[in-house]
Amino acid sequence: MMLIFISTVVATDRYVSLSGTHVSPFTNWVTASTNIQSAVTVALSNANDVVWVTNGVYYLAGEVTITNYVTLKSVNGPAVTIVDGNYPAYTNRCFRIYTNVTLSGFTIRNGRTNVNSGGVRSYGSIITNCIICGNIANNGGGVYLTSGALYNSIITNNQSLVYAGGVCVDGGGLVESCVIQGNLATNSGMYGGGILLDAYSMMRNCLIASNQASCAGGVYIKNGSAIHNCTIVGNRAGSYGGLYTELFSIIVNTVIYTNNAIGTSYNWRDDGGACFTNCCTMPALTNGAGNITNYPAFVDMPSGNYRLMSGSSCINAGMNESWMSGAVDLDGYSRIDRFSGIVDMGCYEYLPQGTMYSVP
Repeated sequence: MMLIFISTVVATDRYVSLSGTHVSPFTNWVTASTNIQSAVTVALSNANDVVWVTNGVYYLAGEVTITNYVTLKSVNGPAVTIVDGNYPAYTNRCFRIYTNVTLSGFTIRNGRTNVNSGGVRSYGSIITNCIICGNIANNGGGVYLTSGALYNSIITNNQSLVYAGGVCVDGGGLVESCVIQGNLATNSGMYGGGILLDAYSMMRNCLIASNQASCAGGVYIKNGSAIHNCTIVGNRAGSYGGLYTELFSIIVNTVIYTNNAIGTSYNWRDDGGACFTNCCTMPALTNGAGNITNYPAFVDMPSGNYRLMSGSSCINAGMNESWMSGAVDLDGYSRIDRFSGIVDMGCYEYLPQGTMYSVP
């Protein structure tokens, strides 16, 4: 009888702490690595390891590179776990991560590079529950995502010198349930202060507010990419304050309002056969169905509350889609109203206030 031995690799937890004693292989808090890259390097030799990072500010002397099958996760979230690119002492982005990598629960700040993304350059990886702020790059100041996904994160106060001040997405990447706010594409003639979507990429359930660029202060979208249930508001540009579309883009259930183009009235522009469905914007749309021009009636726009007031024309005015089954809005509430069964326009579902009574 022939015996067959099957080798299995057991995933291991690794630990990072500024108070660790830095003894490899970093398998407990006492011997924890004092820097992230050392623990990641050990984890890369053992598929599916989790590297846990506890509270502190981790100043970098070079980018953290994670090539495969590692989860890098904070213990207590982005408010207390900060990765700092350490510019101007060093000129480097904070992270470069690849397929089958998950990055979760960090504030990622102060990265600087003359190529793509000062915060995170991602190739097919997952980024979730992060605050990405104060980074600078040529393209995608905060994040440059090629395929993969960015979830439940805040991308704010980043800057690009060319395209996409906050986020640049290509290769079919997904950005979902994120706030993209206060980012800047600086050079004259540059596009996408908040986000650029290219090559069949997608954004949904996102708020894109108060970003700025020479053109398309909020969103630049092209090449078959899509936007679903987003709110694009209060962005500013030399032309096309909120949205500029090219090459057969798809925009569904989205509010595009009160964006400002300096010296013009352009809130948005379609320059290549985009299809708008069940959107709220001005001026009126002719290429699509279910679109409205009514003011969306935000709760408190001056204070940045872009949820819908009672009586808003955007309530129960969207088009239901298959991805919404079991999905939630940007606040974490059910994406489809359980009473009407119809989704709202924008990134927030209207939540009725008051007391419910059961009638026998």
